[in-house]
Amino acid sequence: MLGDKIKELRTEKEMSQSEFSDAIGISRNYLSEVENNKKIPGKPTIDNIIKSFKLPKRYFDKTSATPEVIHEVKMNEINRIKQKVEGDMKSLNVYKKEFDSMIDVYADLVYHYRRMMIVYEEEGYPVENYAGKKPVLVTQLESLRKDIITYSDRLMLNPKAYQAVSEGKIPPRSKLEEALKNFG
Repeated sequence: MLGDKIKELRTEKEMSQSEFSDAIGISRNYLSEVENNKKIPGKPTIDNIIKSFKLPKRYFDKTSATPEVIHEVKMNEINRIKQKVEGDMKSLNVYKKEFDSMIDVYADLVYHYRRMMIVYEEEGYPVENYAGKKPVLVTQLESLRKDIITYSDRLMLNPKAYQAVSEGKIPPRSKLEEALKNFG
């Protein structure tokens, strides 16, 4: 796999993860996740490795991630996010099985936000494109961030939303709900 090939190159060059990540312009944590095949580096990272170590342009072609591997890595990450969200919700006593489809959407949003942040980081945090306007990537990140906040409110992961529910500040939706709230 690609991560194995990158780790092999790093050990061949007798470099630590910190040295290697500094040489190619990524964080050591990200390099560790790549080497452990938890993340797949983007084209800019691969290009930086090839350029920094004067490798042939097709150095990584045989080890490129297949669509199946990419999908497996994606699903593993999304499942980790879902487990964390469910765990957080259970610790707050707000988890219900009915939230599962909303948790799926939330986990997917978080996954894509993280992937896009990696690309944004690799591109050097651009705030303007060639025409002096906000890059599409920035607009997409802002949109994802808003959606994540909305879903975190609905899932009561946001402290303010959780506080409103726990303190009973959300008004009952029906007389039955109000009666049951007063009963117990």
